[in-house]
Amino acid sequence: MQKKNILFFLVIVLAGLVAARGLSRETAIPVMAEPDAYGYNILSLDLPLGTETVGSAMIAEMNDFFLSRAPTAKNAFTGALSGKNLILICADDWTPDPESRVKNPALHRLAAGSAQIVSVWRPEWYQGLDGRLFALLSGLAPTRVNDASSLAYTGEQNIYLPFSLPRAFSRAGYTSIAFMRDAAYAKAMTALGFDEVRLEDASRADAIETLLAALNEDAPVFIFCVWDGSGEASLARLLDALEGGEHRTDTALCLLTADEALERAQLYLWGAGLSGASSDLPCSELDVAPTLLNAFGFAFI
Repeated sequence: MQKKNILFFLVIVLAGLVAARGLSRETAIPVMAEPDAYGYNILSLDLPLGTETVGSAMIAEMNDFFLSRAPTAKNAFTGALSGKNLILICADDWTPDPESRVKNPALHRLAAGSAQIVSVWRPEWYQGLDGRLFALLSGLAPTRVNDASSLAYTGEQNIYLPFSLPRAFSRAGYTSIAFMRDAAYAKAMTALGFDEVRLEDASRADAIETLLAALNEDAPVFIFCVWDGSGEASLARLLDALEGGEHRTDTALCLLTADEALERAQLYLWGAGLSGASSDLPCSELDVAPTLLNAFGFAFI
């Protein structure tokens, strides 16, 4: 009897702690909701039905796997950025302080109008910048293949990834452009589905003008670039142009800041209706692609 009482007491205490933790979590705009309220992402795929159809046990196994998966739930932000341009920036080797108006005034301004994801973690098995770029653009975990990184191997073998960000935006009629400093990434960016790869340092003032000029084209654009080092001055120029009416204002800005020496990064998603939203749920660069696909209203697995 005494053991039962102790067990009952421990259960009550644990339930109380869980409830208290739930009540103490403050979120300006909830990012999670009951799936039934918004529906699910369901793709109409004409998959083969068995080994007798495809002639391959491996493909049949993959078919069974995909058909057994539960669909991804939509939420309050599904389609919030539909039809907008997107500038996705990976700010490498930059650990800014978004709370400091003095140290990082531009980032402070961006953060005030952004949805913020504050617990972006980088697993130890990432392959440096190659792994980060591959995870960001594909939503797939980076691995090593024949001693090459996933990103390098994708470029060398011209591997087709149908749900990479550039291919998803291309299907929706977007023009996709990658600004890369290193020519070694050109093949990989092309294989991932970018329409154009420009070998420019996108953090320079003249390159930002080139980047902004693309926003004035008739078709919507998806622009991806890497900034090395501190991006404060570059971010200030970009925000001034986007907010000052010099270029198209229907533009979303997604900024991922990270220092290679740290395991944790910060993600800001700037766009209509997103100001004040925040999440402290743990995630990684793997979650950026599906988050963006959801925000732009693209169906995905």
